[in-house]
Amino acid sequence: MKYWKSIDTLPIYFYWQVMSSGDLSHIVYEGEINEKNKAEIEKAWNEIEEEFYEMLAEDPSYISDLKEEGRYYAKMIRSEIGTPLDKIHFKAEKTLHDKKEETPFNYHDSISLLEEKLKFAIDDRTWPVRRYYSHLKRIKNNGTEKS
Repeated sequence: MKYWKSIDTLPIYFYWQVMSSGDLSHIVYEGEINEKNKAEIEKAWNEIEEEFYEMLAEDPSYISDLKEEGRYYAKMIRSEIGTPLDKIHFKAEKTLHDKKEETPFNYHDSISLLEEKLKFAIDDRTWPVRRYYSHLKRIKNNGTEKS
């Protein structure tokens, strides 16, 4: 059995298949998962996820977003146990937070956006996860140069 072991080789399409379905068979490209090798595949996926989050942790905007999310939850807790003013502040914060959450992430739209900005077609069944996120990050940061 052969399977992807890294975000540098795992195509983004198959990564999203696992993320949307929970089915780890999408990281296997030769052979099948069975009881004997299931733990091996689960370990490989855990390593892929760890590598993925290590990559995200290198992105200052990701860290900033995490901190912002942490502040939001701290305000939520304060609104429940604090003063009436804390409740008013959180209500305003929640309105802003909910507006940000109105547009959920759409994988297929993200591929279209990349193709539009990079001006070439992307085969998401061959593009590795790291490359996909690197380009997406550059576009988010207003950089559209090719790597």
